[in-house]
Amino acid sequence: MAIGAYNSSADMEMAREISKDLAREALRKAAKEGVKKGSKKLILWLVGTVGLTATIIIFVIILIAMVAVLGIFMKNTFTPYGTAPYGYYDGGMGLGLSPVLGAWSIVAGGEFGAPRDYGPHEGVDLAAPLGTPVVAMAGGVLKFDETALGGLAIFLKGDDGRTYVYMHLGKRIGYSGLRVKAGEVIGEIGMTGRTSGPHLHFEIRENGKPIDPMPFLKSIVLPEELVFKDIDAQRTIDWINSYLRKDSLIATPENLNTLIDVGRQFNVNPLLLIAITGQEQSFVPAGSSSRILGNPFNVYGSWESYSPGLETSAQVAARTIVSLSRGRPDGEHPIHWLNSAENPNGMYATDPTWWRGVTWFFNSLQTNS
Repeated sequence: MAIGAYNSSADMEMAREISKDLAREALRKAAKEGVKKGSKKLILWLVGTVGLTATIIIFVIILIAMVAVLGIFMKNTFTPYGTAPYGYYDGGMGLGLSPVLGAWSIVAGGEFGAPRDYGPHEGVDLAAPLGTPVVAMAGGVLKFDETALGGLAIFLKGDDGRTYVYMHLGKRIGYSGLRVKAGEVIGEIGMTGRTSGPHLHFEIRENGKPIDPMPFLKSIVLPEELVFKDIDAQRTIDWINSYLRKDSLIATPENLNTLIDVGRQFNVNPLLLIAITGQEQSFVPAGSSSRILGNPFNVYGSWESYSPGLETSAQVAARTIVSLSRGRPDGEHPIHWLNSAENPNGMYATDPTWWRGVTWFFNSLQTNS
């Protein structure tokens, strides 16, 4: 139909909609005017009945009651874009690394001391997918070896006096004599040597004798939800810019890859680090102080007092996550535990609702990254 042509049914429908809009607007104005007149009459009546001072007291009491009701309502809600400079807890417990960069499980019969045809099992067998990175548990020097039983192996002579043994590797990174830092990727899960499935045979030796690694691992392993997972950086950037913060300084290739690298180093899901920047500093909007970008996690109090740069502050935040994750009770929400008053290791933030905002961002990023 050409523009301007007459269509009775369409025009009638349009007329009805216009009439509805006019009626709604008239009602809105009438209600507004009624409230205004009613409020004025109420105030004049109160002043005339109980006096000006008493009227003011009454309205103050009403205001306090409204604030109290609002507080009760807000108790179980949270504001995702929190920007307050919350507190920080480290605990001084060190890096808290796992030898496998990702989720793992103990192979049935792969426990320390389990019987073998050659004697007691001297390590633990940690099952993980082929190609999963393995990392140095301590700073030290690598020594490569290969045997029919252990396949491709690495002996890491740690600066802490212990020797860390990695066997059945599919790939080794570096060379014998290479000095590495704690958390540095040194190989990948494989199936070399005598093995029926992909896993890492991992040992810790003190004074040349194998000791049970599990007391170390049980105290440092993050819950599966929080361990490192590689992410699509560009997709994450697009999601943040489209739905969370259009002008985020975090959502740039350089800065996001910095957080991914730190997550890989400490075996922490980088989306959790990103989520914390959302809760603490709204993903650092464009135009923010460079000091905020230097500490968007508010570690050591806040960015105002400590701003060492994005990478260093992310490392502190990651180490804090690992430290605070220790001793989490079964069934306890992993992010809530980071900020629980019941956590003997401390709390990440002083705001008790901090974990709600971080969880909201974390779940959104997981779904869309």
